[in-house]
Amino acid sequence: LKSSALSSSRRSIAGSILGNYRLLQDAGLHITGECSLRIEQHLLALPGVKLSDLTEVHSHPMALAQCDAFFAGHPHLRLVESDDTAASAQRIAQNNQRTIAAVGSALAAEVYGLQILVPNIETHDTNVTRFLALERRPEVLPVHGNKVSMFCSISHQSGSLSRLLAMLAAQSANLTKIQSVPKPGVPGEYLFFIDFTVANPAILPQTLRLIDIMTTSSRVLGVYKENTAAL
Repeated sequence: LKSSALSSSRRSIAGSILGNYRLLQDAGLHITGECSLRIEQHLLALPGVKLSDLTEVHSHPMALAQCDAFFAGHPHLRLVESDDTAASAQRIAQNNQRTIAAVGSALAAEVYGLQILVPNIETHDTNVTRFLALERRPEVLPVHGNKVSMFCSISHQSGSLSRLLAMLAAQSANLTKIQSVPKPGVPGEYLFFIDFTVANPAILPQTLRLIDIMTTSSRVLGVYKENTAAL
């Protein structure tokens, strides 16, 4: 992909990474594709370290959440949230931390010289993360795009959201994601990030016009081809 990748506005096990929605809103980037990848999580430690030597495990909170069953069986391990899985592995290697492990990938273990102490500690073997392909360019509706990612604000009145969803259903749009986040500076009101697909891309211009009419504000983040394959 000739674009950068933003991790998951959706994860199959641990749920959404809410901060990414704000990044999508503020960055001015356009979604041009998506890819769902099978994610394997491993317990990484310095060579020679045993599981009994460990007191803490560091990683991104989503990675820790994806391995909750493993950690439930090892209650002596203190879980410490960090900003990144690979960065956690890097710090262990750089600081020679023999009582700390990280949850991360096999590639992180290889790059930073760590051992995979326990492989595949993710709770579910169907653990999948959705990644978005992003580009800095004016938005153009692709001819064959059948999926829309956008955000909108609706009036703070009874039934506003249900009417919007009913319209999408009438347009034969399949809502695949809806996520609300607080609207900055307006207590009690929310922005809604939605993903939906259509069987016939020709109806997208009309659907987007109707959304614009039924909302107080809206912005399309991307129109692209839906990816249904998990690698």
